[in-house]
Amino acid sequence: MGGHIVQNSSKLCSLTLVSSKTKQRINSQAIVLQKLTRHLPTFTLSRNTWQQFKILELADPHGHIPAQTDIVIGSDILPQILVEGVQTICDTVLAQNTIFGWILSGPVTEKVVSFSAQVEEISTDTLGDQLRKFWKEEEILSTPQITNEDQACENIYK
Repeated sequence: MGGHIVQNSSKLCSLTLVSSKTKQRINSQAIVLQKLTRHLPTFTLSRNTWQQFKILELADPHGHIPAQTDIVIGSDILPQILVEGVQTICDTVLAQNTIFGWILSGPVTEKVVSFSAQVEEISTDTLGDQLRKFWKEEEILSTPQITNEDQACENIYK
């Protein structure tokens, strides 16, 4: 994430995604991680907000309640999952139809009472070392290096 190794994995597993709605099967591979993400969504959506989405047969009918994420489907198999149908639910939420049911994307405007954030400590030594290295390279680049070609051009100019 952001150029930092968050976790390593040396496990790959074959899997078959099966739609209970269309019976379509998709063979793929997954990278196995110890922990994928925190519970999502990070807060429970209110009944009023969730009712806007009840008009659709959702791929996850309990998607308004924070829960463990078991799998993230990558863009490599997304074309096999999407089917015809896109709807704008409100100003910020878009619904797309899939072989599993409708999925939602976009921010939900909801008054959040509490939330959690994760902060990572960055070693100042590493940052300091990087800055020193940057300025040293900058100093080398800004120091003029006179070559034979430069001298010959200067002589012609004179």
